[in-house]
Amino acid sequence: AHIKVLPETVWNEAKESKTLTLVNPHNATADVKLRARSYLHANCRHCHRSNGGGGSTIELDASFDLAGMKAVGVKPTQGTFGITEAQIISPGDPFRSVLLYRMSKLGKGRMPYSGSSLVDVQATQLIREWIEGLQTSSDDSSFTVLRLRSQQRNLLADSVQIEDQDFVSQKLQEILGTTSGALLLLDALDRMPMSEQMKAQIVQLGTQGKSPLVSDLFERFLPEDQRVKRLGLKIDHGALLAIQGDAREGKKLFFEMSGLQCRNCHRVHQHGKELGPDLTQIGKKLSRAELLENIIEPSKKIDEKYYTHVVETRSGKVFSGVLIKKDDSGITLKDSKNELLQIAPGEIESVVVQKKSIMPEQLFRDLTAEQAAHLLAYLESLK
Repeated sequence: AHIKVLPETVWNEAKESKTLTLVNPHNATADVKLRARSYLHANCRHCHRSNGGGGSTIELDASFDLAGMKAVGVKPTQGTFGITEAQIISPGDPFRSVLLYRMSKLGKGRMPYSGSSLVDVQATQLIREWIEGLQTSSDDSSFTVLRLRSQQRNLLADSVQIEDQDFVSQKLQEILGTTSGALLLLDALDRMPMSEQMKAQIVQLGTQGKSPLVSDLFERFLPEDQRVKRLGLKIDHGALLAIQGDAREGKKLFFEMSGLQCRNCHRVHQHGKELGPDLTQIGKKLSRAELLENIIEPSKKIDEKYYTHVVETRSGKVFSGVLIKKDDSGITLKDSKNELLQIAPGEIESVVVQKKSIMPEQLFRDLTAEQAAHLLAYLESLK
C-alpha cells in the first residue's frame, strides 16, 4: 500500500486486524499464561496444529483459546504413560498432564520430537506453573486422583523431614511407584531445597527402577556415559541386523510400549488401526533388512495407494492424508489421526500427490539396539 501496489484500504484493514502477540517465555515479568502459550507456539505448533503432521488432534497455536486447543481436560490419544486418569493438560494438576510428562522425559515419547535431546528445565517449570494456575472445576479431579496426590505429597514431606535413610528410601520408592508420583518428585528435585545426599538418593532410585516410564524422567541427571544408549539418527544397519532379537519381546513393544505408535496406524491379526499397510503377513513379503529400511526410510519404497494427497480448498484450508475415495461426490482422505476427511468437489481448489509416506521417519531413533532388534524379530515372524 505504501508504494501504491495495493490500495490504501488493504493497509488500513491490516492495521485494524487482530494480531497475535508473543512474549519471551523466559521473561519472568511477563504473564505466565502468555509465556507458556508463546513457548508452545514457538516450539510445538509447527506439528500440533491442523494438518501439521502431528498424530494428535491438539492445537498449540497461541491464537486459540483454551477450549480451541482441544487439550485442556482432554484424554490423550497417543498413550497415557501410566498416569492415572491422564489428560493432555489437566487444569490445576500438572502431574496428571501428559504434555508436561513428555516434555520432562528422555527417550521414546519425548516432546518436542524434532531436534530435541535435552530437557529444557526452565520450560518444564514454566508449563508446570501455567497448568497449576489453570482454573479447575469440581469435575476435573476424581476422588482417586485427589487421594493419590495427597498421599504422594505426604510421602514427600516425610522423606524430606526424616533422617532415617532406610525409611526415606522406602517412602521415595512408594512415590516412584506411579508415573505421576515420579513427575511430582522430579519437580521437587528441581525446585525444593534438599541435601545433596537426598538428591543423589532420588536420582539413584529414579534411574534404577524397573519402569522406563519413571527412569526416563531422571536420566538427565546421569553423566552421558551412564545414560541409555539409544540408536539416534545414525544407525549402523549391519550391526543392528546382527543382533538376535526376541519376537515375544517385540510383540510387547509393538502393542504395549508407550510412545511407540506402530499400532496406531497398522493392524496385526485384527488388532491395531488401519491407516497404513496390514502387517499380519509382512514377514512373508519383506526380509529383516528390508523391514529395517522401510521403518527408517518409509518414503524410499512406497506403494502408490499410500502416497500423501494434499488438498487445498477454495477457502484456503489445507488437508493431507491417504486417499480413500475420489469420485463425483468429492475426495475422502484419511489423515494421520486416522480420521476421515470429506471434501466436496465445489470446495476443492487443488490436489497435489506427494510420493511421500504419512509415516514419520526415524522411528527407531529413541529405541535401544536391543529393542529395535526385538521389534524386527516380531515383524519378521509375521507370516
